[in-house]
Amino acid sequence: MRATRDRVPSLKMQFLDFFRDQQFSDIKLEPIHNLALEVPVEAGENFQFWIESVSSSPEVAGAALVKIECLDDSGEVIRILDWPHKSSLVGDYIYIESGPIENPKVTHAAFRVPANATLIRLTGRQWKADIETLVLGAVEYLPGPTPGALQSGTPLSIPYENYDFSENVDPGAQQVKVDITVAPGTGTNLPLKVQLFDSAGTEMLSPASLPHHPVQGAFINCLASRDSKKDTSAVIDLPEGVSQIRVSSFANWSAKGSILGAPHFEYEFHRTVEQVFNSIEALPAEDKEQPLIFVDSTAPPLGHQTLAIRPNNLAQEFCNASATVVYMPFSSLQEHENTVDERLVQFPRNDFHAVVDELLQLEWQGPKVYYCTSFPDWNAASVIDRFNRNGWTTVYEIRDNMEEFKRVGYSKWYDPSLEVFVAQRADAIITVSGALARKMEAVAHPDRQPKVIPNGVRAELADVFSKYRSLEQIAERQPLKVVGYVGHLTPAWFNWQYVMAAAKALPDYTFEIVGHGAPDNLIAPDNLKILGPKNHEELETIMPRWKVALIPFVDSPLTRGVDPNKIYEYLACANRVVSAEMGSVSTYPATTVYATLESFIDQIRLHMEAEWTQEELNSVEVLVEDAKWSSRARQVLNFINEIGKED
Repeated sequence: MRATRDRVPSLKMQFLDFFRDQQFSDIKLEPIHNLALEVPVEAGENFQFWIESVSSSPEVAGAALVKIECLDDSGEVIRILDWPHKSSLVGDYIYIESGPIENPKVTHAAFRVPANATLIRLTGRQWKADIETLVLGAVEYLPGPTPGALQSGTPLSIPYENYDFSENVDPGAQQVKVDITVAPGTGTNLPLKVQLFDSAGTEMLSPASLPHHPVQGAFINCLASRDSKKDTSAVIDLPEGVSQIRVSSFANWSAKGSILGAPHFEYEFHRTVEQVFNSIEALPAEDKEQPLIFVDSTAPPLGHQTLAIRPNNLAQEFCNASATVVYMPFSSLQEHENTVDERLVQFPRNDFHAVVDELLQLEWQGPKVYYCTSFPDWNAASVIDRFNRNGWTTVYEIRDNMEEFKRVGYSKWYDPSLEVFVAQRADAIITVSGALARKMEAVAHPDRQPKVIPNGVRAELADVFSKYRSLEQIAERQPLKVVGYVGHLTPAWFNWQYVMAAAKALPDYTFEIVGHGAPDNLIAPDNLKILGPKNHEELETIMPRWKVALIPFVDSPLTRGVDPNKIYEYLACANRVVSAEMGSVSTYPATTVYATLESFIDQIRLHMEAEWTQEELNSVEVLVEDAKWSSRARQVLNFINEIGKED
């Protein structure tokens, strides 16, 4: 017995010396027989624990164990159903797997708490007296306060089938960002089910911002790799009244792997609708004599670096033109704030009807405009008559042929009958192209003549690119022979067949493709470079080396209705343009359209060899100035003033 007591300090001292050399400190060590833990539990929940330990003889199996007791309120032991390790002497138990000093090992156990059990007791035992086992730190368990790593720094690895976490939602939170890390060695992605519950424990509707499995419901698809750990993040909109969020593995799912630690929850607390409108009500009287515009949009939130499109740009320019703007993106605000400017605010989509109620109660002396931009959904259909009855000017703007978007798998919310409903009730119709204007003429009120106001270019980008709109600079890029494209790369409208064929036919040219959505299995020739998505600052260093820029869309009703933003950016940078037929591009300077693959390749070659003239550059200057978003916003506001209402 004395020898045993002497050996414990010896092993402990060896271990502490080793970890001091590794620059660890505050390592807590206890003999296995000191392990004693009691945890209150609820019947039916998934209980699991981790014990990290070292041994004087790690090669010997079964040297130590942990006795597991599930107790009811009277202290009676309830055996664990189907537990594989049982004995008449100990009851339910698990052997401890221990490592050498330099490599502690982790023992993990998981089981369902049996019926009527209210307490779990864990007791350590040194089963072989001539071997010493030391436990590092505390026993970690779930449900419970779980760290991301054990005391030695070893990540807490949770088998997929045992992954089940519930978190009380911080009151007032409108969004939560969930971060999950999958352990290396996992061969397939791991789906985790996400459920929301109210304060009574009743499950709420599944988060709409997540993908849905037909049986399991909303889920986060966690990325995995055999070679390294993989991080996955998901942003979830939180409905009013949510009290708890649960993240768990799919039931009866065949995926195998482990996840490192508990999910990390980071809550976003945007100002409430009432708080934001209190700020709007406090604006000076002169501001309330200017327009108030509610932009109801399919676009991303304001502040997004790479995906700002027409509604984002118009909202900002309306504000710059003295209007007060309430903006609503397609879904959540993600990481962006409610307040962009004193007179420019935004709300997540789930606040739609609360925002409308506040707008209709707001005392405002200037013009009031409901600006529905390519989002004629049930929300728009349900409120357009309310706005009309309350003296608001209602505008339906159509930026794309949403019917064709739905046909190729996008805009699944779209219903043509709702678009007709909104278009027939709007005071004004704005489109970005003649093709879309003709579509609206067929369905809108006969007194509503659609107004074509094309897309535009950011003034900052046009001004930065102004130095490239010179004959001298264009001559400098001629030897580079670079052809470029920026935009979305989905095969639904990007003509990969033509671009690949052109790159092969013109091997002396370099093709640079910028944007989201390139096919994963693309096998590109060496002179075709896929650069991925780039922000505006990065584009300012990429586009000036292009001599020719492309709009290589497939020919379809979807693309024929488009007025491409990119053509204004291309021309602002003095890129000659080769485009599919769409919008008004054929009328623009330094631009030609193609109809066949042969003409596509020929036009690229001709534009690469063509010299700019000063007359062409002068025409481009006029077009770019007129296409700045500040100019487009003035065109919209002038049109609205022409058909405005009185209260």
